[in-house]
Amino acid sequence: MSEKAEVNATNKYNLKYIIREKEEIPDEISNDVFDRQRIMKNFDQSTIEQQHVFVLGVGGIGSSIAMSLVRMGVDSIYLLDRDVIEASNLNRQILFGLSDVGKSKVKTATQHLKEFHNLRTNIYDYHLDAVTNWSTVVEIAKKCTVIFIISITELFLIMQLIHYVNL
Repeated sequence: MSEKAEVNATNKYNLKYIIREKEEIPDEISNDVFDRQRIMKNFDQSTIEQQHVFVLGVGGIGSSIAMSLVRMGVDSIYLLDRDVIEASNLNRQILFGLSDVGKSKVKTATQHLKEFHNLRTNIYDYHLDAVTNWSTVVEIAKKCTVIFIISITELFLIMQLIHYVNL
């Protein structure tokens, strides 16, 4: 590809169109990786591009969510996990391979997201325990518009986090 792909065209081209029944699909904007999302009925790519997302846990579900979010083009994603990759994780945790066993889940997820999947997202990672670093979790959550709490062991934190973020 000779031209650089455009990853933030919503504002640049002032796109406000939505495809309706029997309307002709507009021509594709050259090198805009989100062009097809911009023309879908009832889908607002500019809203996606403004989201700051916190993903607590990048195991089986969290790694899939993180990959989908960076491919959708969210503004920023904050990943937090305290665990390391084990061989038994590899059949369901799509961001990791055999050479990653023993490494930090969150650091490796960040590396693989940036290397293979990222189109425009700022990615921040935190290899730490959410319970013993609660103040950090609260500070990250306050920056975010969406929070995914994936880790079963940290599920009880949901109500506390909602309380602290709303203070």
